[in-house]
Amino acid sequence: MKTPKTTICFLFIIMIMSSCTDEQDPEVFTYLNTSHLEHLYEEVVIDGDTLGAVWIYCDAPDYQVVTDDDEGFTCVDDVARALVFYCRVNEQRNRSAYEQKIKQMTSFLFHMQSYSHYFYNFMFPNEEINTLHPNSVAGKNFWSWRACWALTEVCGTTDAELSGIRADAEAALEDLIPKIISLSEENSGYEYHEGIRIPALAAQYGGDQLALMAIVLSNYYEITHDAQVLQGIENIGEVLLETQITDTIAEQHAFLSWKNIWHAWGNSQSYALLLAGEAAGRDDFTHAALQEINNFFPYALEQKLSGFSVRKEDNVMLTENISSYPRIAYALRPMVFAAVKAWEITGEEHYAAIAAEAGSWFLGNNSAGAAMYDSISGRCYDGIDGAQTINFNAGAESTIEALLSIQCIEQASLPFQKLQEYSIQ
Repeated sequence: MKTPKTTICFLFIIMIMSSCTDEQDPEVFTYLNTSHLEHLYEEVVIDGDTLGAVWIYCDAPDYQVVTDDDEGFTCVDDVARALVFYCRVNEQRNRSAYEQKIKQMTSFLFHMQSYSHYFYNFMFPNEEINTLHPNSVAGKNFWSWRACWALTEVCGTTDAELSGIRADAEAALEDLIPKIISLSEENSGYEYHEGIRIPALAAQYGGDQLALMAIVLSNYYEITHDAQVLQGIENIGEVLLETQITDTIAEQHAFLSWKNIWHAWGNSQSYALLLAGEAAGRDDFTHAALQEINNFFPYALEQKLSGFSVRKEDNVMLTENISSYPRIAYALRPMVFAAVKAWEITGEEHYAAIAAEAGSWFLGNNSAGAAMYDSISGRCYDGIDGAQTINFNAGAESTIEALLSIQCIEQASLPFQKLQEYSIQ
């Protein structure tokens, strides 16, 4: 898959010349540029409180906010993503410039909480919370788990300036964590989808959502070492194990995302199981994750997989509905996180290489032969819709997922070294 491309070489040179744009030490090379994320960032004052919002949509060519009349202009999903990024980069760089954004985006999450403690997702430009859209209802949904993830990242900060908002996040999680633990105990029996046996809990929420819950609990356990949290981690980890494909060749060891379907976006099961394996001392969790990273990740990258489904017929596993597009940042970031974590745990070089290969998609190693992340502007384009068709819009999800990927690789020495080597081949 590593094909030398003049275009990649040229783009890499331009990036080297222009990447120290984020007030970083000019002696330290970085691809990270938060300029576009800061362009997407907007402060909203409600009842005297300043909240940090992030535009959902931002369209080419002028890259200004685009409001969806049905959804709104900002959402918990993307604010939480940005908050995870800022917490992590603040720990790495200890930059006071990020502290205010961390406080204000955390306040946004609190504002979007319902009485049930779960989160609404969308906000309209008039600052009203969208309580009616199906993807905004406060309940057991992706945006609630992602908000919880962001709050655990706030709790994990060590910046003294953030002590107040950290205490608020800890208090909020005291109400939220028991809900996730309780949900982890709901699994009972199995369902069959196209002949594939799936644990009932995975069929209801999907392995992708369960992975987010496991990430939340693992982060929280690192802070509290609470035995009930640990049990919740093991409960979810054991369900995830049963969503792993083990009887095909091409898709060997992939974790299904929902029922009998695999999709690349948000497929964080391996990363979640590596965290769970560390927390619970469960070698079976770690082994299953490494199996997917070793066997399936290289295949998925080579084949540019976006999704597929599986079914069993006469006890034979069949793969159907294979797709390669769209390819989006949210499909590559989970691979980067998992492969970097695998390298940190094992020290084995080939995991660093897998992380670099996944990350190189942002720098031009893709079917379009174009950099999807532009370190001059800090934009990440919204995806590749066909072999040579790029969606040049640059909304919150794509930009933040790119920054999370790059930050993850850059803080890990060997994956970062390999990314640079990979990019100039």
